Amino acid sequence: MWNQRHANVWVWVELVVVLVLLWYSIDLVYNYEAAARQSKGYDTENVFDIQLNIKPTLQNDSVLMSHSAEYLEQIYQLIRQYQGVEEACFYYGTIPYTGNNMYEGYAPHSDSTHVVGCFIRYVSPAYFKVFRLRPLSGSFEAERWDKNEYPMPVLMSETLSDSLFSGRNGVGETCFNPYFLNSAQPETNYKVMAVLPAHKTDEYERYEPFIYLPSPPLTHWHHIACVWFPIPYRDLPNVLCRICKGNYLSALITYTI
Repeated sequence: MWNQRHANVWVWVELVVVLVLLWYSIDLVYNYEAAARQSKGYDTENVFDIQLNIKPTLQNDSVLMSHSAEYLEQIYQLIRQYQGVEEACFYYGTIPYTGNNMYEGYAPHSDSTHVVGCFIRYVSPAYFKVFRLRPLSGSFEAERWDKNEYPMPVLMSETLSDSLFSGRNGVGETCFNPYFLNSAQPETNYKVMAVLPAHKTDEYERYEPFIYLPSPPLTHWHHIACVWFPIPYRDLPNVLCRICKGNYLSALITYTI
């Protein structure tokens, strides 16, 4: 009798463990699917991401490298003008779907102790067209999107704006980055131009604070993103080869997609 009861207990224990694991698995799948159905805050449909660089064998050539930004700019303009390219931009910092993230803290001038960490993207003005970003409040002014503008204009996700300014509408508010205060050229004044929808780094992540800042000129650490119709992804390497065909740049440039 005791052995029978002992065996029954183990059956019930095993049943409970199976039910717990089954519940956990269903809950995990449900939450992943629910997260995937939420907007990332930006639209990557038909957007291709390209990174250009000078070929490694040529990177020790100081004369050539002094003109590298000029060569990369020429390729960028060729991509922009290629048939089917609706819009193109360049950016660096937090790159979607790669795990390559840039993260720093910002604080409002009204409370320098209140530092909020956030993901960062430095972007050219066309970025907001390529990724089809529409502000919740404020408006994007391309003519003022310049890193030399003072105060420097920034766009924030709703999550960052709410955290930084205690739920107030962030448009017109100012903040600073404590990290730069001790640098040779401290950036001490950023002004919010517009507030964007909440952002994620990919479909399955949770919403995180994001900030957008004006990008410096195109360099090898930038990524190029373009809205390209109607090209399939698998054909993109061949198209890039055709863009450079017969051009001296094809002997200098490498790319990753």
